Amino acid sequence: MAAQELPPPARRPIEEDEEEEMQVKKKKRVEEVPQRMDCPYLGTINRHVLDFDFEKLCSMTLSGDNVYCDLVDGKFFQGRGKETPAYRHALEKGHYVWMNSADGKVYCIPDGYEVVDKSLEDIKYNLSPSFDEEEIEYMSTRVRYSKALDGTDYIPGCIGLNNIQDSDYQNVIIQMLCTVIPLRNYLLGYQPPTEKKPDPVLATVSQLFRKMYNPRNFKGVVSPHEFYQAVGRVTQKKFYAKQMDPVAFFSWLMGYLHKKTKDKKGDSLIHDVFQGEVQVKLCPAHEESRITESKEKTIFMTLELPDEPLFKDNLDFIPQVPLFNLLEKFNGEKPFEKIAKGGESREIRRYSLRRLPPYVCCVVKRFRNNNFFVEKNPTIVTFPLKGLDLRDYIHPDCQPANPETKYDLVANVCHDGKPERGTYKVQVFHQPTSQWFEIHDLRVTPVLPQMVALTESYIQIYQRQDVKPDGSFGKFDAEIPDLLAEAEPGVAAEIEMAPE
Repeated sequence: MAAQELPPPARRPIEEDEEEEMQVKKKKRVEEVPQRMDCPYLGTINRHVLDFDFEKLCSMTLSGDNVYCDLVDGKFFQGRGKETPAYRHALEKGHYVWMNSADGKVYCIPDGYEVVDKSLEDIKYNLSPSFDEEEIEYMSTRVRYSKALDGTDYIPGCIGLNNIQDSDYQNVIIQMLCTVIPLRNYLLGYQPPTEKKPDPVLATVSQLFRKMYNPRNFKGVVSPHEFYQAVGRVTQKKFYAKQMDPVAFFSWLMGYLHKKTKDKKGDSLIHDVFQGEVQVKLCPAHEESRITESKEKTIFMTLELPDEPLFKDNLDFIPQVPLFNLLEKFNGEKPFEKIAKGGESREIRRYSLRRLPPYVCCVVKRFRNNNFFVEKNPTIVTFPLKGLDLRDYIHPDCQPANPETKYDLVANVCHDGKPERGTYKVQVFHQPTSQWFEIHDLRVTPVLPQMVALTESYIQIYQRQDVKPDGSFGKFDAEIPDLLAEAEPGVAAEIEMAPE
């Protein structure tokens, strides 16, 4: 018989010891990088070409790992050691001062030492702006004016955004959300988790907000390139490189941020700020006595525009309608006829409000898709800028639970031009200066309050008057009475929502 082969001796403990030694040596190498305060190349830094808004990818390998920024020409290259693109570029061009795009440390390549100098603090701050709690608390009351390196004056928080391949629909939503104080404060103070990979959309939108409110920006504008790329990857290029509906983007973004920030109970800041409750009375068109009631939660209210008049008095005639006429949809009495799911029967719905959120989002339904093309209703909606009272549209049983019903307009998204080739712009109320600004991509211009009401409004954000400048708002403890009858399962009782 052949001798039984013995198993090889176990080497695992030795291998583990070797790995630990290697890690210790690597740490020592990292710690042993010498530091100098007298770098002779600091005078070659050119702040005018530095742009940290774009994705930090190596210009040669397109990799995002271990990327350094050349502080002389603003280009990004990978690595710091020999045989790396950054090392080669430093020797070829004579550019010796480099900044790590992850932690902001500055190194001299190829000499291999870390540069420690207070004159570099402004560059590190522009790489990753940050705000303390006091700055965030007084953001809505403290007036700040800033000046870019080229002499351009700008107001932090009211700054133009670059249009990247028809991304104006995303820009107006970001500018609109800057007026929502609780959400803005949360994103300004958001710190991505270090123990796990941060969510790309949440991390980039918070970084975008901090750059928009950066009082020490080198440029008077901000490019939302990283946020734009993150949205394109997450949505599989649904919101990417083409014109889209801002309502659909707003609906998707709010749903995504809610999913990523909700707690164990399912609550999130998004729902605390935007989510209201609507009561729906539904009955078949042929039998109006059989009424079923249901309650629906929604983050915006859709307002129906009346049809254009068929015969106009003259060619320059533009119809106008007050906002209060559109809000009559929620008075609980006005019927809305709709074809039920399946197209077999017609339903009649009546809406009334049950709970008012701190911020009400109104969507004016301007676009209608027929069998051939998209139509746009150019009717101008006249609305109050301050003191919009929604008490008349609250269900009588729910009025004690909504003691504050007055709202002020803070953002107004408009559409200019034809349905297919039009552009979006936004008018925002800047609270520290109490002034209205119109932002169309990179152009920021002050406008009179009277001019705000003369535009083709598409999305409006109203802020409840009990919201304080620090973002806190009253949470009313009075319970809303339950409905007497719930909707039958399978009955279409939902509020009309934008496509996800």
